[in-house]
Amino acid sequence: MRVEDIEHTAVIGAGVMGHALAQVFAQSGYEVALMDIDRDVLRWAEGQIQRNVELLREEDLTDLTVKDVLNSIYFTTSQREAARKADFILESVTENMKVKREVISKLEYQAPKHTIFATNTSGLSVTEISEATRSPERVVGCHWWNPPYIMPLVEVIQGENTSPETVQATHGFLKTLGKEPIDVKKEVPGFIWNRLQIAVIREALHLLEEGVASVKDIDRAVKKGYALRSLVVGPFETMDLSSLNLFRAVSANLNPNLSNASEPSRLFEEKIKRGELGVAAGRGFYDYAGRSREEVIRERDRQLMALIKYLGLMP
Repeated sequence: MRVEDIEHTAVIGAGVMGHALAQVFAQSGYEVALMDIDRDVLRWAEGQIQRNVELLREEDLTDLTVKDVLNSIYFTTSQREAARKADFILESVTENMKVKREVISKLEYQAPKHTIFATNTSGLSVTEISEATRSPERVVGCHWWNPPYIMPLVEVIQGENTSPETVQATHGFLKTLGKEPIDVKKEVPGFIWNRLQIAVIREALHLLEEGVASVKDIDRAVKKGYALRSLVVGPFETMDLSSLNLFRAVSANLNPNLSNASEPSRLFEEKIKRGELGVAAGRGFYDYAGRSREEVIRERDRQLMALIKYLGLMP
């Protein structure tokens, strides 16, 4: 399969990520079938896509209309129908190995023999998922960062059986979407993004548990400190700029004092027991009383758009 041969696409699962993935495909001129077993989820997905496109237009990040995008998306509850003509299929079902293997296994019999099967898993083994098929060379990891219609990077994970041709075609396809692929050369749990994210979260929770700083100040230290500078220089560039001698000395001093917890923080259990599950519950580490989850997400998306627009990272 060559990227030039990809015309028809499909996304399996229309939930939190799936609807926006279909939107990205459609915005780039591809015909896309968006499949979910639940008609209510499909109706919700259509509304979300409409709001996403309207937001992009408000921020002058697309000239496409809602009609332009929706005209390229076929909503269906039939996986067979979605897969029938698809050259590239991206599954975005629940993060459960059994479910993903079942979906991929069925897709192999429902799609053309040349189709690439991409999994949007955020950390499960691509190799294990691919072994549910007779054509594991056509299965590739394709982990998008949320929200996918804004974030520019996508992790491409080569399982033990994934062919170089599948990886190359996936790279090319992502570039036609205006995305920047990142190669995960060795399959490890969590890949790159989630390992870095969870490492930061583990230390943030450790600092909070130890009473070092408040939730607000830890978040500020990341957002207006480390994350802000990291837009310009990554960790390896930072070490080069400051000298490896310095970072070796700092590491020798700090590493023994950092969290090495192998279990989730006790703060999770305390919050969960109190029903403080996050935005949807009205309270997590912050109080969201009077604000809907959609309002909070829209505020995040607007800020991300403004930043990405300023940096020139939108296609």
